[in-house]
Parts: sequence; structure tokens; C-alpha cells
Amino acid sequence: MKKKYTSFGFSLPLSQIQKNQYVQILSIPNSNIRLQAIRLGMTEGSCIFCLEKLHHGPVVVLIENQQVAIGYFLAQSIRTIPIKASFSKIGGLK
Repeated sequence: MKKKYTSFGFSLPLSQIQKNQYVQILSIPNSNIRLQAIRLGMTEGSCIFCLEKLHHGPVVVLIENQQVAIGYFLAQSIRTIPIKASFSKIGGLK
């Protein structure tokens, strides 16, 4: 079964998303940053959920039932698209 997401039509850096917001990774432009993101389980097209965000601090996201803290400067370079999605603590993003 395919996952269905609805995009709001605009992109923003991961560092600017809000707490309790779902986003889809649109692009990770720098190859070194892309490699770091892949190690965290985050690739272009991945859908993630923001658990916590500190002003000019790390963004804590949920990726495949794993909490990951992403530093502010790394989060600034990752482009995202806000989406509507359903969330289950047991099953992750649906």
C-alpha cells in the first residue's frame, strides 16, 4: 500500500519547521551533508515528524521510530515541504 501525503506547496529549511509538524525531505544539496543525513536514516523523499525544536538549536525529529537530534547548521541546509500525514506511536508515519 502506498503512503499518501498532501503537500502545502512551499519549501523551508528543516531548521524552520514547527514542533509537531510533518515534513518531507525535498533536497539535501551538499554531498557531505547528504552522507551525514543518510547515516541518520534521512534521505530525499523521507517523511519525518518534528518532536522538539529549540530556537537556534537542534531540531529533534522522529525518523522510522527513532528520535534524532539534528544540529541547527545542518538543519539549515536541508530543504523540506510541510505535509499532512497520520502518525502512530507504534507504526511510525502512515
